This record gives sequence, C-alpha cells and structure tokens, in this order.
Amino acid sequence: MYFKDNEQHKLPHLHANYNEYIAIFDFYGNMIDGEIPNNKRKIIQAWIEIHQEE
Repeated sequence: MYFKDNEQHKLPHLHANYNEYIAIFDFYGNMIDGEIPNNKRKIIQAWIEIHQEE
C-alpha cells in the first residue's frame, strides 16, 4: 500500500502485480491505472473490501 506516493497517483493506493501485469487500485477497489486479468481484478477488489476497516 502506498499512502504518500502523491507524485504519481495523488491518493492512497495499492499496486497489484500478476505475471507481466501491473495494476493500481484505490482503497475503494477502483482500478486507476494499468491492466490485470478480470478474474484477478475481482480477487483484488474482494481483498480490498475485506480489509476496508484496516
């Protein structure tokens, strides 16, 4: 998770890597940059939802 990377994306976010894919998500599960297979995107969004209160 990146809280202070304000230069590139301007908001708290996380980077997800899967093989050659890299995607960046905000803490609401929205993909803000990159690309990743749809089934992996859904797993990442579920993880974000589960950990929302953290």
